[in-house]
Amino acid sequence: NYFGTPVIIFVALCTVLGLVALKKVGGKAENYFVAGRSLSLPVLAATLAGQGIDGSGTMGNVDLAYNYHFWDGFALPFGIGWSLVLVGIFFAKPLNDMKLLTLPDV
Repeated sequence: NYFGTPVIIFVALCTVLGLVALKKVGGKAENYFVAGRSLSLPVLAATLAGQGIDGSGTMGNVDLAYNYHFWDGFALPFGIGWSLVLVGIFFAKPLNDMKLLTLPDV
């Protein structure tokens, strides 16, 4: 089947990537959830930016800016950006020292 081949290739690729990830994390949940606490700054920055740059943060804000005013669309990304900077400055080190997996662990 013409459409079945890409699906089979995709499932095989996901299986291989899953097995590689399993070997890399060594079966430890902490290595999986927080990448063994060994992410470089660019990877961590891209990961955090990806949380704020989503459909709501892009298309939703464009809609707000178009329908109302520039500042209505600018408020959400501005707030998210500054909150990430402030958390990084004041809370990142203490939270990392606590060896938390999630913020509710506090």
